[in-house]
Amino acid sequence: MGNAPPYVPTRPRPSGERDTAAASAGLPGTGTGARGLALTALCFLVCAGLGLQSWTALRATGFDLGIFDQAVRAYAHFELPRSPIKNVHHEFPPGFSLLGDHFTPALALLAPLYWLWDDPRTLILAQAALFAAGVPVVRRIARHAFAAAEPLAVRRAADLAGLVYALGWPLLNSSYNGFHEVAFAVPFTLLMLERDSPTGTARPPSGPPCCARPRRTWASSSARTGSSSRSAPTAPATGRAAPRASRSPWPGRWCPPP
Repeated sequence: MGNAPPYVPTRPRPSGERDTAAASAGLPGTGTGARGLALTALCFLVCAGLGLQSWTALRATGFDLGIFDQAVRAYAHFELPRSPIKNVHHEFPPGFSLLGDHFTPALALLAPLYWLWDDPRTLILAQAALFAAGVPVVRRIARHAFAAAEPLAVRRAADLAGLVYALGWPLLNSSYNGFHEVAFAVPFTLLMLERDSPTGTARPPSGPPCCARPRRTWASSSARTGSSSRSAPTAPATGRAAPRASRSPWPGRWCPPP
């Protein structure tokens, strides 16, 4: 009892300061989570609305909605993904599997949705959900980028980044054109960018150069991102990760090692 520190009364902060500090820390119940949910719902509703409107206007065609509808339906019946539409168009032999054309086994993750609603519009809603899943990641990236700013500026940057992403032209145009397997790449690309975002280390971001490639090299890009950021040499003086540079076709820009 004799070693207990003396009681020092403190003046409680005003409610505005408490809300600002809690919002900057991302605590629940302060409006930050509500804004994130609102932006996520906005992205989903807009993307789903555009996709369904394209379906109603008979603009969604066999390329690519019909092809992936047949593929996912085959997965739902525990069969290989086959598409007669693609076989006829590309003159593939009967029974040709889409895994031999574009290897995207992630489409099998959508098969359980066809057990609930066997309809091509299921893919439109699933794509909207994949796009909307990127809103929280974009907001976290913005908060990390503006971590040194004032709490109000951090909150506004996160909200603005989420809004620009949710209503961005790439997502809107993709939604209006039906469904494509590239929808899986959107949230995973953002997670790669968040993972490689600078958070106090000197490691250069390897996500942007790796992700700015055709979708056919997505697997190699993901592998390179993981290998380039798994470990980095540390400088003996500071203990921080030393950036590894290589020749880049763009002067002044970092390029991942070959």
